[in-house]
Amino acid sequence: MGQLIVQKYGGTSVADPEKIKNVARRVAASAALGHRLVVVVSAMGKTTDSLVALAHAITPTPDPREMDMVLATGEQVTIGLLAMALHSLGQPACSFTGSQVGMFTDGVHTSARIRRITPFAQNRTAQQMRVRMRPQHCDRLIEHGERRGSIAARKCCARQRHPRQHRFRVQRQRRLGG
Repeated sequence: MGQLIVQKYGGTSVADPEKIKNVARRVAASAALGHRLVVVVSAMGKTTDSLVALAHAITPTPDPREMDMVLATGEQVTIGLLAMALHSLGQPACSFTGSQVGMFTDGVHTSARIRRITPFAQNRTAQQMRVRMRPQHCDRLIEHGERRGSIAARKCCARQRHPRQHRFRVQRQRRLGG
């Protein structure tokens, strides 16, 4: 089995449907080389800004927990759309939230720290998929605003690797053209 690789795509790289399709092609190409992948994505470009503005249109001081709930929706949209794009290419893929990959944080909303990651191996669906996707902030419902997407990706990947797999690689993808 190939190397376990984490690919991280920021909001600009998944800003519209064409860019999401481009990311899907890159992910599928890595999977075709035999690699096992964890793909970490942000909300589509400017989505977070729009959601923050929407919350502030409701109240000037949004509750931090509820703000995390609202912001998580942008990331969940992206992981779902990317999974669909991969399916359209014939690449099996499955999207997961932070809680589904076993990431748990302290209770500090909007600036939480990862406290525990439980192994992902017990999820049979995940074991069967070569490509797994999760939101950058690992589901704000659980992680409450982890701002270190790449660190979270490394921790997530480290916990998901096969017991004999001692190395993994993070591929950070920047500004992909349409």
